[in-house]
Amino acid sequence: PAPVRADLAADPPVIEMSRLPGVPLGGSPLTAAQADGLVLALGRLWNAVPSTRLADLGDAGLNAARLARQVTGMLTEHHAVDQHGLVRRAWQAGANWLSSGVLGRLDGGDPVLGQGDSNLANFLWDGSEVRIIDFEDSGPSDRAFEVADLVEHISAWSDAGQPADVLLGSFGLT
Repeated sequence: PAPVRADLAADPPVIEMSRLPGVPLGGSPLTAAQADGLVLALGRLWNAVPSTRLADLGDAGLNAARLARQVTGMLTEHHAVDQHGLVRRAWQAGANWLSSGVLGRLDGGDPVLGQGDSNLANFLWDGSEVRIIDFEDSGPSDRAFEVADLVEHISAWSDAGQPADVLLGSFGLT
């Protein structure tokens, strides 16, 4: 894509890009070619900025840290969840885990430029290549977080029926 116009003084800043050919992934199981294209597109993104430059930004912008702050903030809000049932117990278990600080102790390895929103609709398939769109949540991240975001996104396991082990194996993660 190519920039069409920009308003960097806007809040938030805006860059309008040209359209890309293709149809969004998801809605049906990914073909082998689409899965391979997705792996290649993410690999290109993750290697687009040298890890040393991303490391200079510190942890404040890491996608995992941003998500943890966002969810932690949500924990202070009152939610009408099932106060005695399974939903309430699951919510409390998640809140306890997040409050434990475990995310701050994880070593994600070399930072990568992450897309930050792995909805399969943000990946366009033109019949031979996957292109990534929607970079509003992009920033420093790590491969493990980005792959976890992808395989746990509802569009990957619900709409596309993509088994997590297939994607995990494609990225060389254990």
